[in-house]
Amino acid sequence: MSVKRATRPAFIVALAALFVLLAGAPAAATIATPAGWPPDVVDCVDAPGPSSSSSSPAQACFRAYGDQIWVYDRDTPYAAIGIWENQLYYGGTWHNYRSGDCQNLEGEGEWGVCNYDFYEDGTTHRYNDQGSRVRFRACGAWGCSGWSPWWRNNN
Repeated sequence: MSVKRATRPAFIVALAALFVLLAGAPAAATIATPAGWPPDVVDCVDAPGPSSSSSSPAQACFRAYGDQIWVYDRDTPYAAIGIWENQLYYGGTWHNYRSGDCQNLEGEGEWGVCNYDFYEDGTTHRYNDQGSRVRFRACGAWGCSGWSPWWRNNN
C-alpha cells in the first residue's frame, strides 16, 4: 500500500508568499544596547507594579532626536520592555506602518536604548505624503502601562 502525499499547487504557494510580502512589516524585536542615563527625553511611562502602592518595575522613554526608545529595568532583571508603534499619514488619515519592542537585557538598575529610523514628520515618506508619529508603553513583570500620547516625529 502506498501513501499519497498531499501537494500544493505552485500558484497557491506563490500566492501565500506574496500575501506575506504585502502584509506589511512584522513586529520587530530589538535587544537594547547598554546605555547611561537618557539625554533630553521628551516623555516616559512606567509599567505597573504588583500592587497600586508598589513602585514601577520598568520605565520606557521616547527621544525624538535619534529616534530612540530607552528602557529602564528597576527591579526585575531581564523583564523590562518598551513597546512602540509608528504610523504614517496618507490618504487623509493615519495608518499603522511599523511596530516592535525594545528589550532591556542589561539587568536590574540598568538603562538600555534601541535606535530606530522613523520617518520625520515633515519629510515625504514611502507613500508620497508627509506625517509620522510614534507612541510607546512600558512593560514589566506585572504587565504594561497605557500608551503614551502620540509624538509627531519632528527631529
